[in-house]
Amino acid sequence: MHRLQWDESSFTPVALDANAARFSGRVDARVRAEGRQPRHRLAELQIASVAGTLGRTLATRNPADFAVLETLVTITALG
Repeated sequence: MHRLQWDESSFTPVALDANAARFSGRVDARVRAEGRQPRHRLAELQIASVAGTLGRTLATRNPADFAVLETLVTITALG
């Protein structure tokens, strides 16, 4: 509970808005071009869409999950 409260007080949530939903079409197309199915990674791809729409860096412990999106979203690997 302490960790959750710290997270909630430390970060401002960002909504999946209409702009991010439109951007997700580009993300889905890129994933499909690589022969993958976007529906299997919906949550991760929505996060990438929000980051891409806002021009923010997506920080992740699993950068390989987002490697095909590097032309759309800036990816940074965490420790």
